[in-house]
Amino acid sequence: LSSYQILVISDFLRQSLKFGALPVNEINAKYTKQHSWI
Repeated sequence: LSSYQILVISDFLRQSLKFGALPVNEINAKYTKQHSWI
């Protein structure tokens, strides 16, 4: 993993915790649109 990917993954995990009420697939869809490497 590149350092950029590690930062994005860390942010993804924080978002998942912050918005724990949201379905994971909804969060994944948002991040897939923002970060094409996923």
